[in-house]
Amino acid sequence: MFTAPFTDGFENQAVTTTFTDADCWSTPQIGNVFSWDVSAAGTPTISTTGPIAPANGSRYFFTEASSGSAGAVAELVSPFINLSALTNPALTFNYHMYGADIVGLNVDVNDGTGWTNDVFVLTGQQHPAQTDPWLNAVAGLGAFSGSTVQIRFRVVRGASFNGDIAIDDIVVDDFNGCLTPTNLTLGAVASDSAAVSWTAGGSATAWEYVNQTAGTGAPTGAGTAATTTSVNITALTPETAYEFYVRSDCGMGNFSSWVGPLSYTTACATFTLPYGSATTSGNDFTLFPGACWSEGNDSAIASGPDGTDGAWVADDFGNLVGGPNGFSARINVWNNVVMNRDWLVTPEFDLGATGHNFAATYSVALTPFTGSAAATFGSDDSVQMLITTDGGLTWTSIRTFDATTTISPTGQTVNVPLAAYSGTIRLAFWATNGTVPDAVDVNFYVDNFTIDGTAGTDSPEALGFTYYPNPTQDVVSFNALEPISRIAVRNMLGQVIQDTKIDALSTQINLATYAAGMYLIEVTTDGRTSVVRIVKE
Repeated sequence: MFTAPFTDGFENQAVTTTFTDADCWSTPQIGNVFSWDVSAAGTPTISTTGPIAPANGSRYFFTEASSGSAGAVAELVSPFINLSALTNPALTFNYHMYGADIVGLNVDVNDGTGWTNDVFVLTGQQHPAQTDPWLNAVAGLGAFSGSTVQIRFRVVRGASFNGDIAIDDIVVDDFNGCLTPTNLTLGAVASDSAAVSWTAGGSATAWEYVNQTAGTGAPTGAGTAATTTSVNITALTPETAYEFYVRSDCGMGNFSSWVGPLSYTTACATFTLPYGSATTSGNDFTLFPGACWSEGNDSAIASGPDGTDGAWVADDFGNLVGGPNGFSARINVWNNVVMNRDWLVTPEFDLGATGHNFAATYSVALTPFTGSAAATFGSDDSVQMLITTDGGLTWTSIRTFDATTTISPTGQTVNVPLAAYSGTIRLAFWATNGTVPDAVDVNFYVDNFTIDGTAGTDSPEALGFTYYPNPTQDVVSFNALEPISRIAVRNMLGQVIQDTKIDALSTQINLATYAAGMYLIEVTTDGRTSVVRIVKE
């Protein structure tokens, strides 16, 4: 046991990649491939992570992230240290944390009653470059005054090998300077704001913080003053990655080291409508899942989406490689032993006040898992279109595709009126294979998702003509102020399926032979072409 003040620069440690215990330091993870090792130069991953030399002297401890797997834990435990001779005990140490895959460094303390985790925490990469100088951290140990303690440095391996973390120059002594804040925590993040909080280091009552574009690195100047341990940062840019740093302000120009970065990305802003148009879809899934779209993995409707990737993927619409629709969103619904419930979720849309005539339109298709033949859902398989009007607290089904629904393998258009809703909404496609083990293996496709109000809502004054009825079962009549010179009919794949030259104020088109769905009607009058949507029932 050592009596504080205690210092150790690890100079008595032998360079090794198989450290277990030496000089009263130890690791419980004996035999682990991810562990603490000792180096005298750079870490084995030469250029993309780790320092190039010790902070001082000729030795330092580091975790080698080239070994082990994601989530593995490496722990380095100090000797027993008696704090009874100190009045304001604190731990100080140097650290180097360069690497894109770094999760963080946690410092825990055991005073004989069990481990107190996260007495000090550094989250994520702390150094923008490998050649950056080591940084110094201070962690208050006042809660353990008079005790004999062990200190544990704990690291969780990240996703890949760019995650080496190094420590050096351990000191446990009285500290009368400025203690760093701890427990930097991210709260609610919106499209233009973020909430951040922390725990005061020692008796600090004032702080400075910096919120900046991700990747900028530790601040070099002053920050924004704060007198509380939480701030709400506003005027942020949607869909932008930021990093947050904070330090204690102990007065008279005395500051602690910066703590951070706490990294986060702002949410998408609410979309104003229309989302797409009669000729250009809001999301054609060329890039999956699309800007500000998200997924959910295996959760009930009552629970809502969890935001993680599920079974929706990008695939050729209708299993038709090189087809006119190109890529779409696709879900495979099959006889799995485990019930799957996966989400494809839109961004938020602002419908505005009541009285609008916005509708969601999209293409759907259903095929076997292989091939492009017709298919049918299993007995309790389904895909439902859902809506939430309360920020995702509750979801309501507004359209269902199941075993009773005939869905074309080549695609058909669906029109879902949204006039009953107002304000901010979000839509989702929720797919389930149910609980009945049917011998069915099908693909369901969604494409060309659009929300606008052009399906029969254009004013005669703006268009220069009227048309009716809409929806229709067959004939649509057109009456214009100027002679109509041409009418063309396109399906939602953009294909021209009818094109007629006309020279009359009134005319008709007949959709009786076409499948039910949405059609784009191009009407040319007085040299101007307008596009309206007609629903064929």
